[in-house]
Formats: sequence, structure tokens, C-alpha cells
Amino acid sequence: MPELSDDVVAEARRLARLARDASEDAAADAYRDRLDELLAEHDRVARVRDADARFDSRSAAVAGAVDLAERFAEGDVDYRAAYQVPREAYLDGLDDLTGREA
Repeated sequence: MPELSDDVVAEARRLARLARDASEDAAADAYRDRLDELLAEHDRVARVRDADARFDSRSAAVAGAVDLAERFAEGDVDYRAAYQVPREAYLDGLDDLTGREA
């Protein structure tokens, strides 16, 4: 798979940052949607970095965890891409549990 251009990477990072820092859910969703569209144009999906996110309060952390869980349940999280060294047996089991194909 060809590398992404510097312009595409910069725009993806900008959209991810805007989504993360948005004060309104609708704005965050719009930035995430545009990021997804941009990456789909290049046959890519966003990596999950939410697990490393930092929050200013417990309620914000709970909301972040729920958002990540909902996106995982909806199939919007590419858990295979999160691993630098694939653990095939584990990921195959996760595929079976989630009803997804590798």
C-alpha cells in the first residue's frame, strides 16, 4: 500500500486534533466524519488512540470510554490495525466474538 502524502497526513492529524478538542459533540462528529472520508479515499482507517487519551475530569473520561466502546461495537474501530506486531490467534478470537472477518 503506498504511503500517504505529507498533505494528507497533515490534514488527517488536523481533523483528529479538531475532533478531540471540539467543545460540542456535533462538531466532533463532523470532524471525525471528514477524517473517515479522507482516509477512505486512500483505503485507510483511523488508528485508535483513544485508549491513550487523557481527560480533565472523571465524567469526561467516562464519556470518552463510552464513546470508544460504542464505536467498537458499531464496527468503527479497526482493532487489527492497532497492533504493531499482530497476535493472530488473539485477533482471530476477537474476530469470532465480534462477528467480523479478518
